[in-house]
Amino acid sequence: MAAPKKLLTPDEVAALNDEFRDTEGDESEEGRRQHARARSKLRRLSHLESCSVCQREIELRGSCDVQVDVPLDSCKKPFAINGKEYFGSITVYSCIAATLLYMIDQNRQGMLRDTQGTDHTPVFMGQLHERARQVQDT
Repeated sequence: MAAPKKLLTPDEVAALNDEFRDTEGDESEEGRRQHARARSKLRRLSHLESCSVCQREIELRGSCDVQVDVPLDSCKKPFAINGKEYFGSITVYSCIAATLLYMIDQNRQGMLRDTQGTDHTPVFMGQLHERARQVQDT
């Protein structure tokens, strides 16, 4: 049985990103080869190697898995991030949990405003999905 793959450190990932950027547009044979090699390695990175939020959680707690109870949104639909739907008691990475909890909070605030009859602008799901994408990209 093969040994588990060694995860790259954040410094190694940063160096790989630098190599990818530095070799972009290099027309020499060696430059194109280095660029393709760096691009290939970056595409094969696992979530734990590329997500700074999860890396911090692993350093602090030893794990980045979080259990979250996700209700249906105000339209009685599951919350979705990048097309994947979340509902019920689930275990997800901490970065996804943070995004889901933010979406749940915003949705509940919107429901409260609607029931109180205030003149605040309601939070639309499109704004929540955009925020979820921003959180995931960090």
